[in-house]
Amino acid sequence: MAQQATGEGSPSVNPVGAGLALQSAGLALLLVEARALATLLPGHWTPYPTEAETEADHDTLPL
Repeated sequence: MAQQATGEGSPSVNPVGAGLALQSAGLALLLVEARALATLLPGHWTPYPTEAETEADHDTLPL
């Protein structure tokens, strides 16, 4: 019978799990890039900020 070549101290690696994790990270990065690029395209609709959000951005007066 053939022995595994992993040795005593080497951790076991699940190649399917590692591949899925890498694919998930790559797709998450692609989604972020697509959303960022979509804001640069003409005709991309972004919702207007609410009045409270606008006031919070411009509220710089000390109390």
